[in-house]
Amino acid sequence: MSQTTAKMSWLHKISIRNKLKYTILGFSLLTLIIFTLVITFTAYEYFYAKTSRDLTILANVFAENVKASLAFDDSKSATTILSALGEDPHITNAILFKHKKVFAVYPDQTPITEKENSDHTGIWLSDGKYYISVPIVVANQIMGKLILVSDLKEWEDVKRDLYIIFFSILLVFGLLTSLISVWLEKQITNRLYDLSAWAKKITETNNFTERAVKENDDEIGDLIDSLNAMLSSLLEQESIVSLNKKLMLEVNERKAAEKSLIILRDNAEAANRAKSAFLATMSHEIRTPLNGVIGMISLVSDTDLTAEQREYLQIIRISGESLLSVINDILDYSKIESGHFELESIDFDLYALVEETVDMLAMRAQEKGLEVGAIIDIEVPRWLNGDPIRIRQVLINLLSNAVKFTLKGEVTVHVSLDRIKETPEEKDITLRVEVTDSGIGISPDTKKELFKPFTQADSSTSRKFGGTGLGLVISKRIVQYMHGEIDVDSVPNVGSKFWFTMQLTRATSVQENMEYEHTPLLEGMHILIVDDSSINCLIVKQQASAWKMRCEMAANGLEALQKLQSGISNNDPYKLILLDQVMPSMSGIELAQKIHANPEFAHTEIIMMTSIGRTVATMELYKIGISACLTKPVKPSKLYNSIMNIMHQSKFKQPLKKINADPSTSIEGYKFKPSRILIAEDFPINQQVILTLLKKLGLTKIDTAINGVEVLKALEKTPYDLILMDCQMPEMDGYMATLEIRKIEAAKGKAHIPIVAMTANALIGDREKCLKVGMDDYIAKPIDRNELIRVLMIWLGDTASTKDKELQSKVDNQKTTQKDTSDLVVDLERLQSITGEDHHDKAHFLQIFIDATQPLMVELEQAIKSRDLETSKKHCHRLKGSAGNCGINQMYELAKTLESKIQLKEWTEVDMLFEAEQKAFEAVKDFVRKF
Repeated sequence: MSQTTAKMSWLHKISIRNKLKYTILGFSLLTLIIFTLVITFTAYEYFYAKTSRDLTILANVFAENVKASLAFDDSKSATTILSALGEDPHITNAILFKHKKVFAVYPDQTPITEKENSDHTGIWLSDGKYYISVPIVVANQIMGKLILVSDLKEWEDVKRDLYIIFFSILLVFGLLTSLISVWLEKQITNRLYDLSAWAKKITETNNFTERAVKENDDEIGDLIDSLNAMLSSLLEQESIVSLNKKLMLEVNERKAAEKSLIILRDNAEAANRAKSAFLATMSHEIRTPLNGVIGMISLVSDTDLTAEQREYLQIIRISGESLLSVINDILDYSKIESGHFELESIDFDLYALVEETVDMLAMRAQEKGLEVGAIIDIEVPRWLNGDPIRIRQVLINLLSNAVKFTLKGEVTVHVSLDRIKETPEEKDITLRVEVTDSGIGISPDTKKELFKPFTQADSSTSRKFGGTGLGLVISKRIVQYMHGEIDVDSVPNVGSKFWFTMQLTRATSVQENMEYEHTPLLEGMHILIVDDSSINCLIVKQQASAWKMRCEMAANGLEALQKLQSGISNNDPYKLILLDQVMPSMSGIELAQKIHANPEFAHTEIIMMTSIGRTVATMELYKIGISACLTKPVKPSKLYNSIMNIMHQSKFKQPLKKINADPSTSIEGYKFKPSRILIAEDFPINQQVILTLLKKLGLTKIDTAINGVEVLKALEKTPYDLILMDCQMPEMDGYMATLEIRKIEAAKGKAHIPIVAMTANALIGDREKCLKVGMDDYIAKPIDRNELIRVLMIWLGDTASTKDKELQSKVDNQKTTQKDTSDLVVDLERLQSITGEDHHDKAHFLQIFIDATQPLMVELEQAIKSRDLETSKKHCHRLKGSAGNCGINQMYELAKTLESKIQLKEWTEVDMLFEAEQKAFEAVKDFVRKF
């Protein structure tokens, strides 16, 4: 390393003049050497090739000439022929062999060397001589060979000539190099020496006014220009130094100003966060008394009031709810602004989320005469991982706006797969959700401001639609948190399509979906969809087509009758008709009556689609051939269940008949042991249902308790053969009561009492939870009569186990042939199974339900308004259980969904669902009045 550095240091000390001279000389010499080597090699290759060619020709000629001598064994003639080689001065020897023996030589008596006597063939170079050996063939047989030997004198002459040429070129190159060096020294190095001397003079005198003279416009001329410019700059050095000082001062002042701005910015951000936190706190504090006000208004509304007072209260209630909506928006916005907004990551059912959200707004839409529905592309995964609450919030906001700003027509939701990227590292799924309406539309100017805070499409002082203008801003921020985007495509007076994308992942735990396990049974079934709404037709057709059913559509009753007749004529009749209840010209009821009255169509099953709140008595449906009734928007699961039930029933379809008239569900032949039963249930109507069912089965020794404490007191006095235990009761629930009973039995050595759990929480793990605390069996609410019989036969039956198996088979058969009655206001079959056929008993029982439910609804409303989670859950659970037990199916289905939303604290959805529950309760009261 040090030697290399020393060499480099020596090189740096050489002057530019010598460097240039040595470089030119070295390059010229190197070029000359390379040129000479190339010429020499080329000459050698040429000489070798020429010599080889000449010797080969000469050898072949003489070999041909000596063939006769060899043939006649005439060595003298052969020697005479070889002596002709003396004409070539370079041929030194020639040897003729016959059968590997010397036959003749040239010159005569020349000794034979080892190399000349070798078996070599062809041409080779050895000991400064060329050798060539050619075979002599006579009559296709090798009789001998001829070897010629040549010297290299000719090559020596060529080399001598090359050396002369080389040194001549070297001399010429040396002279040219010297001339070029002299010229370059004059053009470059002398000028550089002059420039160096000029620079030293300026350095010594500090006279920056002198200027170098530029002679040529080359690089040195440019260097002189640069040096002259540098001198001009140095003259201004004092002013530059002064300017630099001034600039440094300004920079320091600017840095100080930036620090002040940063402090001001941090203070502003802190103030903004404090403002957002204050808004969040104040929003919460304002909501609490406001919920109390709204709750009290609801209570006052149930008292005797004049029409004028009721109208005033209605205005107060609407104003209060509007104010509550504004406060909720401000609360969400303040959370986002204060940085307290976070997304959850949980598994959820996307299909159920979309359907439930559409259901929540369906009633409001249908009250305005709008059709509303959802279409989910078949390739969209059902189970995903993300934040379902925030997704629902965005969807509700867009749907609410669509319903609000649409006066007629329809509102649709379309979910499609935008992009899927799944690798071992990533499982991203991007969905696109579109909400399309036929409303007032949005102008291009308004669209630019739409996603800004407190901005609305209709911002005039006489706005018809209200709102805070925060909904879309909140939705946009939520979508951005989900790595998506949101926008709108709109045409004024035609409609709008709001769309957003969101990035989700597949559910972390695989969910088995056996909901549609029998779809092969539906493949190829010919069905007709009759509805004047294109969106409803499209929703049903898309789902039915996914099950490979053959679908056709008709827009009115007349077209439907024509298609039915055409199907008969083409020997391809329709197996099923789905028709809308309300259509122009001919209603769904009228169309069903015409179909039912025509013998040609008697085999065709009918499902009627109706809007929420439109009630039709079950008996009236059966009379005109309608097998099931579905509430719009139609859910795929309910449509599937209805079709499958109809398929099972089609072979023995008949009018509603007495319970137990069918031998497959009869309990004759099954006896219960004389038993005393304790019912632990806190809600009176549920007690009444269970009491009635047990008494109809011949079990009359029955006591009741309203909580776990009363159960323990009753056990101290009376030994029971069976306890039917509700899991959720006040003071002491069913779980705690069971634990206490098992402790007492273990401590006192008492006999084991069978305890059967009753709960409306039909969730995975409920049975295991019940068995873990010591319960023996489990029955879900609403209490199914056949399931109750199964439980009673296990714990109180006196028949053989084979009878139990037969009963279980009958119960299973009954389950497969049950109608889908989830959309009925009142399930008359369920009601008849409880009260019997007496019309008065049915009416009385329904009135008991209304009387018991009225105060429960008031308490539930007050708990929801005050956002009391535990009380809301308790009252909703009681409502769900009582509605299910009594066959009040619409209320039961809504209560199930409502309970789940309360559990998730999705209060916006809870408010909407409770409003729907209130309307369903009004429908029940209306049904009872007509009943």
